[in-house]
Formats: sequence, structure tokens, C-alpha cells
Amino acid sequence: MMFFDEKFLEHKWHYFFQATLAGLFIFGVLVALGGFAGAAILGVVGATSLGSSAFITFSMHKGVLCTAKRVIGGYVVALLVGVLMWELAKYLGALKPEYSQYYIHELFAAFAAGAAMFFMIILDVKHPPAAGLALAIVIAPWSMMTLVVIMSAAVILAIIKKLLQRWMITLI
Repeated sequence: MMFFDEKFLEHKWHYFFQATLAGLFIFGVLVALGGFAGAAILGVVGATSLGSSAFITFSMHKGVLCTAKRVIGGYVVALLVGVLMWELAKYLGALKPEYSQYYIHELFAAFAAGAAMFFMIILDVKHPPAAGLALAIVIAPWSMMTLVVIMSAAVILAIIKKLLQRWMITLI
């Protein structure tokens, strides 16, 4: 029984290089979100979503889930759906304050995750790590700068992959 991936000994450099790239990318995201994110929950969810995206991108760089279209498109859909559901929940709460006792934000947050999934699928921008972001936008306070940082990080991830893919191998 092997405790290590069979390809590890043959491709040690790639394993370390690609894992280091993922770690450096995540460090950059954490620094950026720590500096701009006024909302701790959204910052954490944004960082963990992007960390999952980095794992997919740097370990399966030829996979369908980490194309630039899907990474960027998935985050765009999640952000748009999340903001729309947040606005609807806020409007309904202001319209009928007594509705807040019925978990309006929780309902819209759950709907945001499902709607993000639906639109990612029909628009062919499926990127699972981005789906939770729509939910977090509804349940947590957020700032426009936080959304800009998260979206910028998704674009930067796609660019890094494009620039460095000739030196990467599929690790999974």
C-alpha cells in the first residue's frame, strides 16, 4: 500500500512548485481581504472559496472546472446573484419589518446558493467553489471593495494559470 501519490517521486518539482503557487495565491488573497474586507464572514468565505479554486486550478490545471471562463464566470454569477438576493431580502425586510422573525435573510441566502448553481449551469460557467459566495453575500455584511477584491483575485488566478500552465502537470 502506497502512502504517497505514485507520481510524486517522478514529479517532485511540479508538486512543490504548484503547491507553492497555490499557497502564494492564497496568501495574497488573505492580505488583500484583510486590508479591505469590512465583513469578517464574507472575507473568510471569499478566501476559502478562492482557496478551493486555487486547489482545483493548481492541481488539475487541464480540468474543465478551472478554465478562465468558468473561474471568472462562476464568481461573476455568484456575486451578481448574491447581491440581487441581498437587495431583495433587504427590501422585503424594510417593507415588512415583522418578516425578519421568519428568517428572511436565511431563506434568501439559501435561495441565492441554489440560484447561483442554476445560473452557473445554464450559462456553462460551472465553478463549485464560487457557489457558497452567493450565500455569504446575503447573510453577512459586505462592502463593494470586498467584492472587487474577490473578483480581482478570481481574474488573477485565471491569469496565473494561463501564464504558468506550460510548467504545470495534472497532480490528481
